[in-house]
Amino acid sequence: MPKKQSDILQDPRIIDIITNNVQSSLFLMDNKARIIWANKKLRKWFGPLKGIIGKPCSYFIENHKKRHCACMRTLKTKKFETGTAHGATQGTENIFFESFSTPIFDRKGRMAYMMGEIKDITHRKKAEDEIKKQKQKAEKYLDLAGSIIVALDSAGRIILLNKKGYEILGYKKGKLIGERWIDTCIPQKNRADVRKIFNKIMQGDLRIVEHFENPVITKQRDRRIISWHNSVLKDDKGDIIGTLSSGDDITDKKKAEEELKANETRFRLLYENAPLGYQSLDKDGRIIELNKTWLEMLGYSKDKVIGKPFSDFITPSYKKGFSAFKKRGWMKNSEYEMIRKDRTRILVSIDGRVAYDEKGQFLRTHCIIHEITKRKEAEAKVKKYAEELEDMVKKRTRELDGTNQKLRERIDDLERFHNIVVGRELKMIELKKEIKRLKSRRK
Repeated sequence: MPKKQSDILQDPRIIDIITNNVQSSLFLMDNKARIIWANKKLRKWFGPLKGIIGKPCSYFIENHKKRHCACMRTLKTKKFETGTAHGATQGTENIFFESFSTPIFDRKGRMAYMMGEIKDITHRKKAEDEIKKQKQKAEKYLDLAGSIIVALDSAGRIILLNKKGYEILGYKKGKLIGERWIDTCIPQKNRADVRKIFNKIMQGDLRIVEHFENPVITKQRDRRIISWHNSVLKDDKGDIIGTLSSGDDITDKKKAEEELKANETRFRLLYENAPLGYQSLDKDGRIIELNKTWLEMLGYSKDKVIGKPFSDFITPSYKKGFSAFKKRGWMKNSEYEMIRKDRTRILVSIDGRVAYDEKGQFLRTHCIIHEITKRKEAEAKVKKYAEELEDMVKKRTRELDGTNQKLRERIDDLERFHNIVVGRELKMIELKKEIKRLKSRRK
């Protein structure tokens, strides 16, 4: 008849077969944590039983570090304990093992023995170390990235954030792990939109949201604009379990674009409403840009002018000179006669420069056009008045020259008359003196 269970457990051979054929190393300790028995597996690792009996359980641990020993903790707590440690076998093979310690109490509730178990976890530990090493390596690469790298689980919680992400958001490394991304890092008014995008990604719909821009809010409550590229994380079954996104901080770029746009708007207003005409020509002399003043000056609409040769709007006698302008690279105060839409003509003065690309090739011209019709008319009138005045001066000069001649002749006559009169008077005086002298002699 088969033996009862209690009879089987009383058979030392059965106990020996069980303990020596398990994959773990087993040993029994007294209530001082000294080894009093060890199975075959443990003896294979650490030597014959006689060399093990009486040793503390920390004997198996490198440098006998008791803090890593589960048995020592059971000795203190009187409870089941676990631990991991590193040790060397009798063949000097270094192994990592996981230890378990179970207290055994007598009928009076006192701990009489402790049952110890050691499992070789060297391969597992090496695999874990390799995974840790690869993880650290990956984190190092992620931290070197100039973009934010963030991974979220299916509930939108942060499971990975690289160094750049923490720098931009202003948090200490690791502080955001487990936090809900949308509730923590997205401004209140943008959360609904971002949550919709997250849900679309989780549904596998990346057509619209593969690239997206939205603001984030930092710990200091500053807003930064991030340009995101989104993808999904999948498990072994191909099910989506989260999202992976890389983001570039484009806040400064956006500000620069807005400033540039504002400057362009201001420039366009100045350009269109300037009191002078502006135009640009391509390498063939065709009009590629002009302002409102130019159109008003000649009476055309823009669609009737763009793409047309500039020579279509000037008189034939003025059509030479564009080649020289291109070659020289500039012109100043060059006068042209332009034809308005109503076929009337106006005179203009053009100042211009040629713009070149980085390779020094012709790009376009930039020209300022001054209408000088009235100025030229005024100059003509001034010239006419000047000529008329000059004629009048010449005529008056001739008249004055004739009058002067007559005056000179009259003066000459008067001088002669004067000389005659004065001569007579002198003679009378001399005669009187002579009469007086003769009279004085007679006496």
